[in-house]
Amino acid sequence: MLIEDLVYYKSNAGFSRTYHGMDKPNHPYTNSIAPTGWWDNYPIQEFNYVFNSWGFRGPEYEEYIGKPVILCMGDSNTVNVGEPIQNSWPSQLSKLKNLPCINLGMDGAGNDAIRLCYDRAVEVFDVQETFVMYSYLHRRLIGKEFAHYMIEGKVKYLAGKKTFLQPPKYSDEENFLYFLEQRIPDAHEVFIPPWCFNEKELNFLSNYTNFIYPDGNRKRWSSRDFHHINCELNKMIAEYFYELSNPNT
Repeated sequence: MLIEDLVYYKSNAGFSRTYHGMDKPNHPYTNSIAPTGWWDNYPIQEFNYVFNSWGFRGPEYEEYIGKPVILCMGDSNTVNVGEPIQNSWPSQLSKLKNLPCINLGMDGAGNDAIRLCYDRAVEVFDVQETFVMYSYLHRRLIGKEFAHYMIEGKVKYLAGKKTFLQPPKYSDEENFLYFLEQRIPDAHEVFIPPWCFNEKELNFLSNYTNFIYPDGNRKRWSSRDFHHINCELNKMIAEYFYELSNPNT
């Protein structure tokens, strides 16, 4: 297993649940920003979140140990919060590739946790390609926990929690340098949607991917919780990754 020493693993390994994290009826985050009735009227309602014994949203991975696989790394957008697992970009990429696409998304993870998981995964699987959707630049792995920012004077609901570990507040430049230190070598890369970043961050990140999010805002591209990405946008990302790794298509 890859993340059994992390707090995240203890809360997710082997669990099955109807709602997960921010994707709950009347969750304060969604209620505060989404159009009235967004969650209740979302076209996809009937699905469950199932996490394997390794703590990831996918089938059991033991059968792939030592075998050729494709790694799909990321945070809750890769977990695909707000949508069925078959709508995730790793699941849709798996329909295009000839090898198993292993979804190693972790809800609430920062880029350092993503890199840690990658470094361990290459020791377990025969990794042929790696695709990654990088997370917020300010997130940090502190000890064994994922850490996020608080908005001053408010509780910011992230990863389904009212309170969470807080890292020191870093400057944009410090976050940029930290991202470059955690960047996975030779991986195909995109980033979580633009509504997650400020303009300065978006300008910086544009140097590291050619994927351009389509026009439109959350009403067009978000999932049931009005924060993560929907099936159609996941499909675009899967197709972009496929074209990167198959330039003759």
